[in-house]
Amino acid sequence: MSTYTCRGCQKEWQDNSTENRNYSAECRDCQTVRREATFRKVCPPLFLKTDPSRLPASQLAQVMAWTYGPRGLILRGDTGTGKTRTIWTLLHRVLVLDMPEREFSWVDGISFGHDIVRHFKVEDAEDWLDGLARVPILFFDDFGKLKMTERAETELFGIVDRRCMNELPIIVTTNDTGETLEQRMTEGRGPALIRRLREFCELVQF
Repeated sequence: MSTYTCRGCQKEWQDNSTENRNYSAECRDCQTVRREATFRKVCPPLFLKTDPSRLPASQLAQVMAWTYGPRGLILRGDTGTGKTRTIWTLLHRVLVLDMPEREFSWVDGISFGHDIVRHFKVEDAEDWLDGLARVPILFFDDFGKLKMTERAETELFGIVDRRCMNELPIIVTTNDTGETLEQRMTEGRGPALIRRLREFCELVQF
C-alpha cells in the first residue's frame, strides 16, 4: 500500500493497485473530474444530452455489458434507432469510470474519405492512419456511409486488419448488413473485411 498526496485536491490517499501509474498521484475523485471534462470535449454536444431511459433497453443492456478486450461491437439497424447514442453512453462509462485509463479515437464514416484526402494533403496521413490502427479503442460511426473510393477502401481494410491482428477492439455502428457492405467493395477486400468484423465483433441488432 502506497500513500500519495493528490496533485489536484492535495488530500492524501492510498493505493495498492498497479493500474494507471501515469496518474498515480491523483485521487479517484480528481481523476473522475478530469476524465469527465476530457470526455465532454470529445463527445458531440447532442449525445451529451442522451437520456439512457429512452434508449432500447435490451440493446442498451447488451452494449453496456461490454468490457475491454479483443472483441468489439457492431450495432446494426435503421437510422434513428439509438445506435450512436447507445455507444456514447457506453463510452462515457469506459472513458470516465472504467480502469485502467485508455486512449480513444472516433471516426465519422461520412467524412472518413475527406479526412484521408486532407491528411495526405498535409503529409501526416501515415501517422494518422497508424494512430487509428494502434489506439486502444476505436469507434467508427456510420460505417456503411463511407464513400468507397479505392484509397478509402484500402486504408479502411488496413486499419481493420491491423486491429484484428493486434487484438484491439473496434466499435462500429452501421445501417448495412455484411452483404450490402460487401457489395460496395472490391472482390479482393470486401469478403475479407466482413469476415474479420464478424469474427472479432459481437453483433447487436437494433
